[in-house]
Amino acid sequence: MKRVVINGPTGAIGIALINKCIEEKIEVLAICRKGSNRIARIPMSEYIRVVECSLSDLATYSNNSQYDVFYHFAWEGTFGDPRNDMYLQNKNVQYTLDAVQLAKKLGCHTFIGAGSQAEYGRVEGTLTPLTPVFPENGYGIAKLCAGQMSRF
Repeated sequence: MKRVVINGPTGAIGIALINKCIEEKIEVLAICRKGSNRIARIPMSEYIRVVECSLSDLATYSNNSQYDVFYHFAWEGTFGDPRNDMYLQNKNVQYTLDAVQLAKKLGCHTFIGAGSQAEYGRVEGTLTPLTPVFPENGYGIAKLCAGQMSRF
């Protein structure tokens, strides 16, 4: 793996992955939300290229470079009332599918998305691969749907 795309690179997972990529000398295309005030969190490095592209623009984003892996961490409405905004959460499913198509256009052989505990609903004990899913809000439902749909 020599070149990766990270969509949603300014969160905790994205920043940790960027730091690991810098350490391993892996080139990163960091796709950030237009106007994000968190872009400043991304470390400056010769291995990092930051571009601004909103989730709604992923389907039309173009880049002539080729990459190996696409990490999709971007999501809208992750806390508060937007978690139950079904129209917004449904758009997140579409944005995930747009990210899969973009990964394909960029030559990526692997697509990795981030799930959520919210896909399981309320669970006592440790989550395992055998734990049944039963999301209780729009966010969890959309995360589960996006995860399932992006496998194809």
